[in-house]
Amino acid sequence: VTLAEADGEVVGWVSLQIESPTAEVLGLYVDPASWSTGAGRALMDHALHSLRREGAHEVVLWVLEDNARATRFYEAAGFALVADARRELARHDVSLAEVQYRRPLG
Repeated sequence: VTLAEADGEVVGWVSLQIESPTAEVLGLYVDPASWSTGAGRALMDHALHSLRREGAHEVVLWVLEDNARATRFYEAAGFALVADARRELARHDVSLAEVQYRRPLG
């Protein structure tokens, strides 16, 4: 887990699972008050650099299908939707669809 800070306060984090040759971004979160400040981009850049350094050749992540802001962010970071990779995330009485994004690390 890597944290992003601003003025001594944590404003975001990214969590990775590194298993060469494919790694996974388990989660990336930035406090909405810090959106559009570069914190998310810095976290993603750090994550991709770390994964390359550890020998990963590609990275995947799962995102809620209806999270348009997140999917735009991941697409801008070079991730592409995997057309046939979809799963349901069930919590209590709620089921949410997640889709997978993938990106080479070459």
